[in-house]
Amino acid sequence: MTLLNTVFRQILPRMNIMLINQLAMLISLPWLTSHLTLQTFGHIATGIIIVQIIWIISGWGVMNYVVEVWNDLKGLEEENFIITQILYLKLSLTIVALIAIFILIYFNIVQLPWVFFFCLIPSAFAGMLPLWFYHVNKCPHELVVATLIPKVLFLILILCLVNQEARAHWFFLIQGLSFLLTTCYAFYQMKKKYHFRACPANPIKIHSLFKKCFPYYLNMITTEQMNSIWGLCLVIGAGPIAIAYYNLSDQAYRAGSLITNTVAQVVRVNIIHTTLTEAWSLVSKLILTVIFFAIAAWLLLDNIVDSVMPENYHAALPYIRMMIGVWLLQSCIKFLNYPILGKIIGVDALNRLNTFMLSGHIFLMVFWLWMFNDLTSLISLFMAMSVFHLSYFLLMTLFSSSTTNR
Repeated sequence: MTLLNTVFRQILPRMNIMLINQLAMLISLPWLTSHLTLQTFGHIATGIIIVQIIWIISGWGVMNYVVEVWNDLKGLEEENFIITQILYLKLSLTIVALIAIFILIYFNIVQLPWVFFFCLIPSAFAGMLPLWFYHVNKCPHELVVATLIPKVLFLILILCLVNQEARAHWFFLIQGLSFLLTTCYAFYQMKKKYHFRACPANPIKIHSLFKKCFPYYLNMITTEQMNSIWGLCLVIGAGPIAIAYYNLSDQAYRAGSLITNTVAQVVRVNIIHTTLTEAWSLVSKLILTVIFFAIAAWLLLDNIVDSVMPENYHAALPYIRMMIGVWLLQSCIKFLNYPILGKIIGVDALNRLNTFMLSGHIFLMVFWLWMFNDLTSLISLFMAMSVFHLSYFLLMTLFSSSTTNR
């Protein structure tokens, strides 16, 4: 079986999970936009960004770190120990993130009605879903049905209940319920099939895990989650209407990004022991594929927006186009990241390089908060930094290839 076929077979189950989650969101958005004012939908959009930020914080680079160390674990006892410490770490980070968001809302740095904040707390704990465990064991297919059924329930409840302004905050309660059902099943399956047993918390080991995962966390933010970080910047510096438009454009970005993130993670698991030539052959095909889909999305976008969104939301169209361009750039970056440059310069050096790129994003965010505070300039700066990041990666890749050929 070729490397491409192996990767493709493992991508499908994981991609199904991501697509189910994203499709549920995309289907619910036209309903929400047609039944809620732009201001109220902006509050939901703010809450969605906050939930995503909490998931990013609780993720803490665990997925990429576990890929590196899982095969070195010796037996079920060590596996159960590391799983338990990861869960304690993720739980602690989720609680800390919620407290931080509470403080930001209390001091009016983030503008969100309190009822929305308290209703999104169950969704925030969806970051505990142990998808990373099923990914590293190459069995994400076991969660497809357990994801599909709760998301169907999510859509039914949204369509039946969230149909007026006074019930807008119910969106997060229903979302939290759907994630809770999937998470409970995932842990049940871990216990029944994989003999997972929780161990006592070890603060020293948790702190050690916190430090070891941190470089992978910075890399993950820079190559997979910058859209949410820029979204948080917008939440701090703009009002609910701009956030509503950004959320609509970000959903287009996330629809593509969830697929390319999944592909990049599965590729990484399967190319660790392959040659650079084999890895580059696969990655080049993937880059050509995302270029094709980006062009297709640009061409079809007008018809899609006209058919699913009320006219007062059509002002989001230019921002959606810009975010499709950013998605293309970021997709190429993540395909070159661990699969190619991880082999060329090593994982540690790559993590340091991406930390530098992250500092560039942060600098531009501060610059935006100081000088602009509008959505067009925010996405433009996001795109500019993505162009620089990708250009640097391409130059490193081409320079390495030319050196090797000599």
